[in-house]
Amino acid sequence: MELLLSSRRNLTLDALKALAIFLVVLTHIFQRTIPNYGSTDCWWAQIIYLLCVPIFFFLSGISYSKKKELSPLAFIYDILKRGFLYFWPFLFFILLRIGIYNQWNNVSDAFDELMKYPVSGLWVCWILVFITIVLDIGLLISKLYPKLKKLFVSIMFIIGIVILLILRDKNIIDNDSFIGYNYFIIYTPLFLVGYLLGDNYFKIKKPIISIIISIISLTGLIVLCYYKRKFMSVHFYDDVWYNYLACLLSLGVYLGIVEIFKKLQKTQKIFAICGKYTLEIYFIHLIILKAFSELFYFSTSVTILVIIGLLLLCFVSTGIIILLTYYVPFLHFILFGKHFSRYDWEDKIWDAPKELVYDLVDEKTKQS
Repeated sequence: MELLLSSRRNLTLDALKALAIFLVVLTHIFQRTIPNYGSTDCWWAQIIYLLCVPIFFFLSGISYSKKKELSPLAFIYDILKRGFLYFWPFLFFILLRIGIYNQWNNVSDAFDELMKYPVSGLWVCWILVFITIVLDIGLLISKLYPKLKKLFVSIMFIIGIVILLILRDKNIIDNDSFIGYNYFIIYTPLFLVGYLLGDNYFKIKKPIISIIISIISLTGLIVLCYYKRKFMSVHFYDDVWYNYLACLLSLGVYLGIVEIFKKLQKTQKIFAICGKYTLEIYFIHLIILKAFSELFYFSTSVTILVIIGLLLLCFVSTGIIILLTYYVPFLHFILFGKHFSRYDWEDKIWDAPKELVYDLVDEKTKQS
């Protein structure tokens, strides 16, 4: 059972991540099976999109709020770890798409395209690396004044955004898509909001208040999307305040969903199992949907069957791969940049660098 759930994880956050990744996969399937999906006629599609993407950055901010102040050695270790976590699987899946689907001629062409238009390949990796490096610097500084941790982290976050704005203004970032600039501007503030609020956001004492806020938020989201009739723009200069308002409304919807999870704890545990492996689901579903990229524009009856079939294929395939890699040393890391295994000796290998770094940190702390 340890493979599926961990007592150290927040089940509520994992359950919300599971719901969000389900909507992400559903959105990507809709894009490949429904004619004119991105048109103004599909206002309901914008609601689904808003309910899946913003919550991920908000939840990531909440998770990050649990991190302690970093020492210089811990900072270096953290950066290297994140390099493995995000860029190794990023490179692996680029090679996979070059080798199997001939999407690009070579790795150089792939990186050139992904720098200019990261949407075509795992743009989340770019954003998370940027955010965590900037915020880790804030944590490093806050080692001097632990009580001001959130202040230092927030200041570093704002400095990072300002740097991006200046680079765009000077045309060093030469278009809104370069290295995911547009996504940085729209989604990263949600990360900071999650960081500042923490999981207290989901701990309103009176459930009825959460449910009322959720209903009002969903109503506002429906009205906003219906009358705006414009698919969620990823460009900073296209109705940016509309985008921010829509994102905040989407976060409010999840307050009521959390109350449902609290009442249905078994359901929450099932969702939490899925939520623990959102990165794996994200990678695998992109590969599977790329394989079915020719499935466009079916009749309504066939489309429903295709949607259900692709959903099952994406999630079942991920489950099988997770179980298989659990029994093969280092394979899960090779595929996803994350580690878990049934072998104690493999755990010791992965834990050794971390223990060495933190032992050095403790030793220096004692000396000082």
